[in-house]
Amino acid sequence: MKNIGPLTTTNMRNNLRSKTVVIIWYSTALMILVALAALFGILLIAPELNKLSPDKAKLELYLGIIMFSASALGLGINLNALGFTSMIKEKSRGNIQSLLATPLRLKDIWMGKSLAIFIPGLILGELLTLISLVVINYIYFVPKVGFVFSPWIAATGFFAIPLIYFCLGLLVYLV
Repeated sequence: MKNIGPLTTTNMRNNLRSKTVVIIWYSTALMILVALAALFGILLIAPELNKLSPDKAKLELYLGIIMFSASALGLGINLNALGFTSMIKEKSRGNIQSLLATPLRLKDIWMGKSLAIFIPGLILGELLTLISLVVINYIYFVPKVGFVFSPWIAATGFFAIPLIYFCLGLLVYLV
């Protein structure tokens, strides 16, 4: 397990080498999140806030859906974009065969590659979730009902989705 660190950093460097592709993926995730937040804001949040007494439970639900989507978008785009393309590149270049010839155990290779794909997605997912929490609150909620936050929203957006995607990332290398 001590050999996972160098393997993970090398794979992360290789995955993030193409800066234009990474910028396109991340900007796509940000644009989709902004569109989703605007759509929810116009169709669901604004009508609820225009009521005489807005239902805070509904507002928490809408915020939770946006945060859940932000985390899933950040991690999902990263897992799909970097995970599958890196596997295809490594198979075509023969890197996997040379890694298997090293004294590293298969578990170490598997865990290192999974972490190399998961960590950038985790950072992106957490940032998008935090940005959506703060921005949606200050644009919509703070002027009328105050800061809307629920521990269950935070647990889902910040912990549950990354855990699910980490397990999915481990499954990618089983195939």
